[in-house]
Amino acid sequence: MTNEKSAKALVEGKKIVVSGKFSNFTQRATLEAIIQWFGGKVASSISKSTNYLVAGEAVGPAKLAKCKELGIPIVFEEEFVELMRNDTIVIPDGVVEIADNAFYKCSGLTHVVIPESVTTIGKAFTACENLETVELPSSVTKIHWDCFYCCGNLKEIKLAPGNKVFKSHKGIILCGDSVFLCPPKLPIEVVDLPKGIKYVGGFHWNNYIREVKLPEGVEKIGEYAFCNCKNLEKINLPDSIKSIGTGAFGFSALTSVTIPNSIVEIRWHTFWNCEKLKNVKLPESLKSISLNAFENCQVLEEVEIPDSVVKIGLGAFSNCTSIKHIRLPKSLEDLESSAFMGCKIKSVEIPENFQLWRGDIRRYSGFEKCETVTKY
Repeated sequence: MTNEKSAKALVEGKKIVVSGKFSNFTQRATLEAIIQWFGGKVASSISKSTNYLVAGEAVGPAKLAKCKELGIPIVFEEEFVELMRNDTIVIPDGVVEIADNAFYKCSGLTHVVIPESVTTIGKAFTACENLETVELPSSVTKIHWDCFYCCGNLKEIKLAPGNKVFKSHKGIILCGDSVFLCPPKLPIEVVDLPKGIKYVGGFHWNNYIREVKLPEGVEKIGEYAFCNCKNLEKINLPDSIKSIGTGAFGFSALTSVTIPNSIVEIRWHTFWNCEKLKNVKLPESLKSISLNAFENCQVLEEVEIPDSVVKIGLGAFSNCTSIKHIRLPKSLEDLESSAFMGCKIKSVEIPENFQLWRGDIRRYSGFEKCETVTKY
């Protein structure tokens, strides 16, 4: 145990031994590097000159016995992590690359300063749940798209001026013609992106956003781009959009969506659990509605499926309990199991050319548990 108030105060100028397995540091080398960055010296064995033992699970019994014998204080992992929350990690100058998992699940990190020598950052800070601020130098030219995944408290990425690859637009980080990341805790209610953007992603888990204005020219919305934006109520989808990624709007608060005529597929989980989505206008270009695309959109009242659609996937509209009528399009070739499972549909229009188990529509034809179907 220690009375120190920060990890830096604990280890600076001290000789530290690290022993055991650590849940917050998947690689023990990360913990040892942090100690060194705070000015400590990592030793392999306990001696009279040792100042502290930083202990994880299954710490060596011989080391514990030696600490007791010499009166050396033991700092357990959770205490050390708590102390880190009062510190800023300053990565030393000369480091060129921060590798994958370098700080994976380092829950004590709150503020990281990266030096001008760094050019490449892998998925280094994934699941650093308390990370709030990152300072990026102008030298960084490559960052893994998953670098800050599950950093739910990230408020700000401070980008040094002069970076030729990454730019900041009202706190949103752009990379060329793509949106790279909007920090989950960036307090922005209306996202108004500049012209020239072609790819949009990285807004997931931001609960401040209420409206998104996309410029004409955007071609792709990435996978899970706005997933779990729980206050996102409004977005315009310009005609230039060619594809919308898996899960792009899942768990958002969208109330109405018009999908442009350039879209041929609504992919997996695109509007999954959009519990406020009431109106959807599907385009005449649409060919396929995929797995669970509108699952649990419980206030979705009416869906007009265009005659261009050839496939409605597994669970595509399952548990959309406000839909009362469905007209299956003449073009339909494949209606997968559970497509409308759990809906409270009262009538279904079936094209004459479609081979459907009319005698038991609820069991065999994508309408399982639609006990209210009375007409087809």
